[in-house]
Amino acid sequence: MFDFIKKQKEMAVYAPMDGEAIKIEQVPDEAFSEKILGDGAAIIPENGNVYSPVDGEIIDITDTKHAFCITTNEGTEVLLHIGIDTVNLKGEGFDVKIVSGDKVKAGTKIAQVDLELLKKNNIKTITPVILTEAQNYKITQVHEGKVSGGRDVLFLYKKI
Repeated sequence: MFDFIKKQKEMAVYAPMDGEAIKIEQVPDEAFSEKILGDGAAIIPENGNVYSPVDGEIIDITDTKHAFCITTNEGTEVLLHIGIDTVNLKGEGFDVKIVSGDKVKAGTKIAQVDLELLKKNNIKTITPVILTEAQNYKITQVHEGKVSGGRDVLFLYKKI
């Protein structure tokens, strides 16, 4: 009867890679920085280990292996997009460890990416993590600075 009084639970999205966490507005691609695809944050990665940012199910992996859609156990859709313009590599440099339908926990290693190959091809390694249905959620806190992939919270959000 008084459900509206209950405080809305905050949910965590973890850093998918070791590196420097930044605000989504700093991503050098308008689709991300203007929040066209959703709201979130990003990582400037230090190495190529890629971890699931949430507990949930892998619902899609692009053919070019650079992007993953994960539905959390709470029903939130999360997009993990490794690099900017990585689609041009057509999967080269990406070693995916999971398949669509796999259940994952935050911190599960899902891929390995050759960051040096990206850099040699003038591809930015920055990795956005976004909530694709941002109109249904409010990001309440974004971590900035050094993070460990699969261990440190990248941002917190709650359903609105």
